[in-house]
Amino acid sequence: EALGVSRLLPRPAPVAAPAVIATPAPVEAVTPVPVVTVVEPVRVVAPRAIAKPAPRSTLAEQMRLFEEARSSANAGDFPAALSTLDRLVREHPDTVLDAEVAVSRADYLARAGRDTDAIDALERLAADPRHAGRRVEVLRSLGDLHARRQDCARAEAAYRLALAAAPSGSAAAAIEEGLARCSRP
Repeated sequence: EALGVSRLLPRPAPVAAPAVIATPAPVEAVTPVPVVTVVEPVRVVAPRAIAKPAPRSTLAEQMRLFEEARSSANAGDFPAALSTLDRLVREHPDTVLDAEVAVSRADYLARAGRDTDAIDALERLAADPRHAGRRVEVLRSLGDLHARRQDCARAEAAYRLALAAAPSGSAAAAIEEGLARCSRP
């Protein structure tokens, strides 16, 4: 500014302020004309990685569909409940609600009177290690369905497998009750 030079030069891009170095003209020069050297800051540009957008979570939609199925089942509309569970699995095949959906599906089949389908579903669940945490519940339900169909041999087998998993409290009492029903003449 003191030399009046900065007004004459075009302003660089607003990356960083350029360094202006003014040096006086050589002494032999007839007229004192200042020599100006403009040093631009070095701008390092790294190549940008092509970033994929983060996947949008679908958990809220999955939960909505699961609750819709549950509401339909609570209202006694089991075909609608099953249809909604089918839609949930079709639209979200890797759902984190897989275990809940599978158990609910078997329950809705049984409550809809589709015992054969429910028994098939429960037998698959009982054999699947991913559902080991619900094994007692699944086996008790399987025993209840066999008992309802007057197949006490299969009911007792399911109840005994459930008891082998060492249930406690009300689960154990429900299984013992099922066994007692089957042993009555």
